[in-house]
Amino acid sequence: MRYLIALLAMVGILTFTSFVHAAPDANYKRASKTGVLEKVDGKNIIYKGGAKGTGKEWLLVTDDKTKITLDGKEAKLDDLKEGQSLKLTISSEGVLTKVDATSPKAKSKS
Repeated sequence: MRYLIALLAMVGILTFTSFVHAAPDANYKRASKTGVLEKVDGKNIIYKGGAKGTGKEWLLVTDDKTKITLDGKEAKLDDLKEGQSLKLTISSEGVLTKVDATSPKAKSKS
């Protein structure tokens, strides 16, 4: 009897979810990520997640529309160097739309 109830519940859930889906023109919210640059590979950015770069390594794709800044000034993908902090904005298609890079601050001598 438990299996019959579970089966009917699953059929009901699957029937309901098959009717619920996003409209093709849905406006998706862009994702934001932070991390530390590992390297630039062609048009791809490889970075480690998290503010201090201690997380998982990720690869993201850029295109000709990607806006890149370095220390608040317009830059090119080739200007980015390993160890820079990144704030990334990613489109719903998974392409980088904005890259804000910050150079590591020089350590002050005490």
